[in-house]
Amino acid sequence: MALSKGFISSVEAPEETHIRVVLDNTIKERIKNNREILKHIITSLDFLGKQGIAIRGHRENLSHEGNRGNFIELLMLLKEYDPALATHITSSSKTSYLSPDIQNQIINIIGSEVIRPALIQEVIDSKYFSVLCDEATSSKKESIFQWFCASLTKPMTSVKNLSNSFQL
Repeated sequence: MALSKGFISSVEAPEETHIRVVLDNTIKERIKNNREILKHIITSLDFLGKQGIAIRGHRENLSHEGNRGNFIELLMLLKEYDPALATHITSSSKTSYLSPDIQNQIINIIGSEVIRPALIQEVIDSKYFSVLCDEATSSKKESIFQWFCASLTKPMTSVKNLSNSFQL
């Protein structure tokens, strides 16, 4: 009976059962799900960055029962309220977007595509600004250069502090 209904529906609407249409719909659904997962990951990294909270822990393995770092623990909390995220985290897919390398790439994209243009525009728009620089040597004998920028957007009412550091 079920086979006959499937046959009848494929004869009545052949474009909906064509293998290309089915594959296209599957791919579109996968893309939509991956975008939703990336939104959770990006907003989690953005939240941790804005709050100045460390992202990583000592053991970031999803199978570890202890503290897995703030990023993984935040996603574990969010998965309780989002079935798509829960499925993604518990699946054994090769593409998880949770590795430290992916985290660093997302942070670099946020910095170069979102934060840097906003900072540049703020400095351009401000009447006064200053840049302070300092250099120090780390415990690994690496030279670390840090800069600090303060912009005064309105005289004596609002000062925004921006800082960055990198290794030379």
